[in-house]
Amino acid sequence: FSFMDLEPRRKAEIALRQSEERFARSFRLTPVPTLVCSAEQQIVDVNEAFLNTCGYSSEELLGKTLDSIGFIAEQAAAQQLFGQLE
Repeated sequence: FSFMDLEPRRKAEIALRQSEERFARSFRLTPVPTLVCSAEQQIVDVNEAFLNTCGYSSEELLGKTLDSIGFIAEQAAAQQLFGQLE
């Protein structure tokens, strides 16, 4: 039997949860069209401003790749952008 103080872990978990909640709230409420995609350029989430600006529904976008929806018209620009992000 061993005893370990779990208070630091509990505090870290609470801080992480609060941080995630703040990010989610900011993401949803920002007036700036924003999307979140994976390293493979697959769309993970979009905010309401993005949907209103582009005219898509979330069902049309989630799970698709940026390339498949023609989000970045110039392939060279897309390669440069994601190359820098890598």
